[in-house]
Amino acid sequence: MSIGPVLECPKSLVDCLPELVSSVGVKIEILDRVEPNGWEGQYVFKTSLGHIIGRRHVKDNICRIWLTFPREHAFNPLYWLADFRLCGKLERMLQENGASPCDWANVAS
Repeated sequence: MSIGPVLECPKSLVDCLPELVSSVGVKIEILDRVEPNGWEGQYVFKTSLGHIIGRRHVKDNICRIWLTFPREHAFNPLYWLADFRLCGKLERMLQENGASPCDWANVAS
């Protein structure tokens, strides 16, 4: 499901992201691959039930992370509550550490 916030993160936050999320009990997997649509990789955030994909786009030394829900959870409402909670937790944590919300117009350009 392609819904979720887009956040602009400073390089210092991106560099310490694995330690930051693991300190609050969230596992992270970093996948580096360039996709045809310009997204350069993904972060996979997991808790015991929640699962969030952080699509990563770097432009002009600014990393934009789009927090989305995994496709395999789209048609199973039993996962939705845990995914929404994890997404909110990640968004708050990133904003508390220097990230700022990004407008869709800035993402497309």
